Amino acid sequence: MTRWLLLCNDLLRLDDNALLSLPETRDVGLLVCILPAAAYRNERASPRRLQQQLGLMTEFQQRLASLGIPLLLRHGKPATVLRQLCAQYQINRVAAAEPTAIDEYRWGTGLPMQYLDLNSLLADELRPDLATLPRSFTAFRQQREPLLNVSPPQQQPVAVSQLNGILNVATAIALSDLPPMPAAPPAIVAPALAAQLNAGISDWQAQTETAAIAHFEQYLQLHLSHYKLSRNALIGSEFASFLSIPLSRGTLSVRLAWQLIVQYEQKFGQSESSYWLRFELLWREYFRHLQRKHPLACFRHQGLGLHLVPGQPAVAGEGFERWCRGETGLPFIDANMRLLAQTGWMSNRGRQNVASYLMFQLGCDWRLGAAWFEQQLLDYDVASNWGNWAYIAGALYSAPRSFNALKQALEYDEAASFTSLLLGKTADGTHRHQPYAQPGWPAPQAWTWQQYLQQLQQLPEL
Repeated sequence: MTRWLLLCNDLLRLDDNALLSLPETRDVGLLVCILPAAAYRNERASPRRLQQQLGLMTEFQQRLASLGIPLLLRHGKPATVLRQLCAQYQINRVAAAEPTAIDEYRWGTGLPMQYLDLNSLLADELRPDLATLPRSFTAFRQQREPLLNVSPPQQQPVAVSQLNGILNVATAIALSDLPPMPAAPPAIVAPALAAQLNAGISDWQAQTETAAIAHFEQYLQLHLSHYKLSRNALIGSEFASFLSIPLSRGTLSVRLAWQLIVQYEQKFGQSESSYWLRFELLWREYFRHLQRKHPLACFRHQGLGLHLVPGQPAVAGEGFERWCRGETGLPFIDANMRLLAQTGWMSNRGRQNVASYLMFQLGCDWRLGAAWFEQQLLDYDVASNWGNWAYIAGALYSAPRSFNALKQALEYDEAASFTSLLLGKTADGTHRHQPYAQPGWPAPQAWTWQQYLQQLQQLPEL
């Protein structure tokens, strides 16, 4: 008989969760979720992100309890908690979703661990060989297309009786020791801005498994057809799929999401929009395997050391602080950063531009920006976040990618509606993107606009 400890971190769902059916007839199991104390301290996670995680963990516990399945919720150092539980309940086998970050692998050092890659599209026999993983996403994608097979979601009976073999529901709830739910952040989002936000951004309950599946199914029916045209927007309630939050928390299976897209294509036909949505899921997949291949490169300033990376290592200072607050003086950058501060979210287009600005214009260490995003983003995912920052910085295989923020603002926010929504309109309704062009604009201060404009002229036209 095997006594299982089944770690459900990043697996807050019933669908496509093989951990729930892993114990065999004569086995017993204990489901556990651990809130890592270090990862959710103030420097690593905003109160908004902590509130979201606590809410989703508690909701999953309640949902399992309604099925008669206990889930123990713990808080602390995962490596320590796992060892304590293994000793206390005579555990002889531990199973978990396979992580991408080296810190999470270390949780199981010295324990009888079994990893199941339950949050990737390509697992088991479809898993890429890390030794031959392509050096670019394009090569990775082309290697898998056109006949792209992904691992299907698993639908196996939940081992209810086996999962009651160590603790019952009442005892598991009584022994849970999560910290109290933090107070909701102050409601500083203006009504006009709130009306433009997807409901899942402001309400963690919209990210539970049931709600996330329902929203995505509705999105496919009503909005997928225009995804290719709308995906570069900066704000809006349905311009994107907003899959990133439930995927990052594990309340939605990426394999189920892929399957639903394929079912849509079978019913309505393939389109550029459906292709581009699957394309984004493949980007996520590539970064997961790339981080496993280079577990430290995504956290080092020079990364793989193949290119000259912009910014000085560990340099922060006033420039970084202004960037965090959305007070750089460039309206397009400031609008995106204030949106992040107020909501915990930012569009993909915005993320690329603010990252480039921090590195190339302010000369800061890109890792400071990645760490700030880790703290603020509700859809924070270690591989996607740190991988994308390292990608733009040139810390991986590709050369650094700089973005002309003013050109991007004029292209993607031509009427300055997004920027004005966050910063307010200028007095005469003009010059929102280029306030320095107004008559009587005061002489440039600390970081001069002349220097910035000179830098803009030297950037490639992206």
